[in-house]
Amino acid sequence: MLDLFGLFLTTVGTVCATLNAPHTNEDLTGDELLALFKEPTFLAFVIFLASLTLTIHFLKMNDERAVRNDPRDLSAVLRYSASSGALSGCLGGLAISMMKSMVTIVEGQYKVGGLRAVLTNNAFWLIMIPMVATWVMSVHLLTDSLEISQAKVVVTVDTIVAEVVSLLSGVLYFQEYKQMTLNSGLAFAGGAFLGILGLLVLIYGGILLESHKLFLHREFLKRQSSKT
Repeated sequence: MLDLFGLFLTTVGTVCATLNAPHTNEDLTGDELLALFKEPTFLAFVIFLASLTLTIHFLKMNDERAVRNDPRDLSAVLRYSASSGALSGCLGGLAISMMKSMVTIVEGQYKVGGLRAVLTNNAFWLIMIPMVATWVMSVHLLTDSLEISQAKVVVTVDTIVAEVVSLLSGVLYFQEYKQMTLNSGLAFAGGAFLGILGLLVLIYGGILLESHKLFLHREFLKRQSSKT
């Protein structure tokens, strides 16, 4: 029941946020895209995201040690699952945002001089390399963590964080917030909130399910030990 409710909230929120999301209509050159990286608002966001990513990384390391010491510790497993998903989501969301810049560069340069103009553009490589690096790290963290974590929690947290990071970075990097009216801004924020809330409900449902499974397993072990 919680899964259905969470899926409903996520669907409604995603549709609402998508319909009211601002869109950049102007064609930006590679130099203009690089200049946007130097904007104070986006730089502040990047510093915050880097600090958050490092913090989550250290939390993940501690949680991983706890899980490997006692794989039956559900609390440690859930913490590790959440921190792994959050770390992967931070990197994945950033990669998605850079991909939007890449599409803009490719479209603009290809119109000017074809594939050669795309490959000889400095901005293309300056964004392409970190985009691929963050995407590869995100996928590696996600797949590597599934060995000792709860897949449902990891993937759901990854989706939440990636959605939030890509939304915020896109709005701040392209300065799309300047195009929003009060109504569209509230509808966009409300849709994003509903989507995130729906994913949190899915996580909560997964935690309840795993807790119930662990309880049944412990009860089974108790009955087995009492028989012996």
